[in-house]
Amino acid sequence: MEQNSIKNSGFTLSELLVVIAAITIMCGVVLVYLSAYAPWAKLKGEGNQIATELRKTQNSSLTDQEIYKIKFYKSGNYYTISDQYDNVIENINLVPGITLVSNDIEIRFNAAGEPSIATTIIIQNQKNEQLNIQITLTGFVKII
Repeated sequence: MEQNSIKNSGFTLSELLVVIAAITIMCGVVLVYLSAYAPWAKLKGEGNQIATELRKTQNSSLTDQEIYKIKFYKSGNYYTISDQYDNVIENINLVPGITLVSNDIEIRFNAAGEPSIATTIIIQNQKNEQLNIQITLTGFVKII
């Protein structure tokens, strides 16, 4: 006579606890890595924003055939975009934790989109990591 054997399927409590512990450890490692990367990501994002605003100001000069300028203020950690009559179009604050290392800089774009100076804008995060935004006399903007 055959015995009816009942096969239990599923996971034991100890197997589930081991899997949950492994997932928790992996999440902890990822969070530590991400928290270490966050200041650099914030710095890079602000650098991209500044480069975009420089290009946008240059484009406005070309489009409107007028002088536009962008001025960076070290003491207040912000920059302004204004027209040729010094009417401020926009005030932009740097994100918290990012500071302007460069001295006050004013870049004027003429009607041909050429900047008045070739310069490098240096920003820094709380970990003292720096990012350079460079503008050449031909108007090329790049992040170094």
